[in-house]
Amino acid sequence: MTVEIHMSGKGDFMHPRELLRASMNWAKLNLSQALFPWVVIGLFLMSGVHSLLDWPATMEFFHVGYRINRIWPIAAVISTAAELALPIFLIFGLLPRFSVCGLLLINTLAIIWFGSQLDGLTDTSFQLRLMVEGILAMWLWHGWEL
Repeated sequence: MTVEIHMSGKGDFMHPRELLRASMNWAKLNLSQALFPWVVIGLFLMSGVHSLLDWPATMEFFHVGYRINRIWPIAAVISTAAELALPIFLIFGLLPRFSVCGLLLINTLAIIWFGSQLDGLTDTSFQLRLMVEGILAMWLWHGWEL
């Protein structure tokens, strides 16, 4: 996204108030572009670390919460590994589109699975997942660089 600065008045000078407004718009835009990827990376890393540190609860959650027959141990391992590895890939700029696609897939599956049940997620965490989904989709579409 770009912020256009329109000149007003005579000559090449902007009124200080207009210059300040344009600068603030530019700063807000760049700040959001800079912070959103790091927030998403932090959320997935924290989730992966939490899953790893409390592995019995993670296995129980995948077995009972997701109600996946037979493949829940594999799903738990893949999900936890992806939540730990893909954000680190993003931090170092390794395969950024692949990493975002992987995180987008994990988040989409959780939204689809819990969206139909809504007994495992509160409204706030469901809304957070939707927000993260939007950020990941924008990141994939625009290819933000860290």
